[in-house]
Amino acid sequence: MVSSWALLGSATYSSGTTVTLASIPNKKYLRVEGFFKSASGAAVANMRFNGDGTSGAYPTRQNIDYGTDAAYNSRNEIETFQASAMSAGETCWFTIDILNISNQEKLVIGQCTHTANGTGAGDTVRRSEFTAKWNDTTEVIDEINFINNDTGTLSTDSRFTVWGADDDVINYTY
Repeated sequence: MVSSWALLGSATYSSGTTVTLASIPNKKYLRVEGFFKSASGAAVANMRFNGDGTSGAYPTRQNIDYGTDAAYNSRNEIETFQASAMSAGETCWFTIDILNISNQEKLVIGQCTHTANGTGAGDTVRRSEFTAKWNDTTEVIDEINFINNDTGTLSTDSRFTVWGADDDVINYTY
């Protein structure tokens, strides 16, 4: 059980197609929090670890808006919101937890809230939750890449943060 998280790094989008959280210290547990927004056109913020874009490296199961689960076995990245790319002005807030042990596949669970349906009391947000894994069993995650491989651009207020923790000893007194 994690009793406290340490800030390991953060990055804000400035230009190009990739935002990188680099030189992440080795921690057993990682928590990635982010906010991204489309500045123009269709934009996404898909995630890779240590620059690995190998097909099949990230098998994923995802559920959108409490619908039917979908399995994606040949992914070369983890899609933080699978339903569709965001249009200009739409946003996504996400939290992703990762079990980061060097000789095991890296297990991932995440959720995203996506403002895709407009504004006002009559419009609801969309949600996505997903589980995934990175098949690598030889290294720990020391870099997280967020990639916009769609036609639009991310807004400059898009930001990403990684937190880390190891096993903590917690003493309960009753």
